[in-house]
Amino acid sequence: MKPNVLFIIIDSLRSDKFVDHAKNHRNSNISHLMKNGTFFPDTISAANATVLSWSALFTSKFPFKTGIRSARFNKLNSNITTSFDVFKKNNYNILGYLPKLSETVGLFPKFDNNDYLYDFYGGLTNGLAEKTIEKLNSNLSTPWFFLVHSMDLHQPITVSKDFDKQQYGKNLYEKKLSEIDYYLGRIIEKID
Repeated sequence: MKPNVLFIIIDSLRSDKFVDHAKNHRNSNISHLMKNGTFFPDTISAANATVLSWSALFTSKFPFKTGIRSARFNKLNSNITTSFDVFKKNNYNILGYLPKLSETVGLFPKFDNNDYLYDFYGGLTNGLAEKTIEKLNSNLSTPWFFLVHSMDLHQPITVSKDFDKQQYGKNLYEKKLSEIDYYLGRIIEKID
């Protein structure tokens, strides 16, 4: 039986904050993911922008080798094989939730869910976690690959009243990471 794959991207997530959060918060869902998922502690991004990073993540090539050379909406070269191509070839259902800017680069496939695009500032903490959980509860055909890209930490960062407390961090970034951690836990409950 082929495993299902949930691939979560949290835009603008700093690795030092991610690891610090996992170490310093009891019952951290991020810590749970690090222990039970796949965690690469020494990973370095291939680029400093979302679109360029996507091209590297999903092609295993440096962005300039893919046809996507800047964040100015270049297109993926048609001869490049993506991770999505590999999953489709292996009979995976491909689902996802991505910001609307993802349509511009030709990197992503036609997802099996029609509601895969959201406004730029969508995130796990403002509805994306609920949509993901709802989709996970919908008797998905297996195997599936499910990509969720969250913009929660992209500026401007806003924190809900429940997490705007000192116990969740010293600044907005850390508090927002605690809020994200909570919503990751809700997703983990559905797939763990």
